[in-house]
Amino acid sequence: MQRNGCPSAGRRHQNRLWFTAFVGANLFQSAFTGFCPLAMILKKLGAKPAGVF
Repeated sequence: MQRNGCPSAGRRHQNRLWFTAFVGANLFQSAFTGFCPLAMILKKLGAKPAGVF
């Protein structure tokens, strides 16, 4: 039984864990390869690069 009465609340919690694992895996691989998808997206949106990638 869910606390808030919503049957999909458990699934949303699990999706947050998968999202966190995905972000962590991207950070780990970018430490070795220097490739960061978010940096490319932010650069296209006009953000100034910090010089790391």
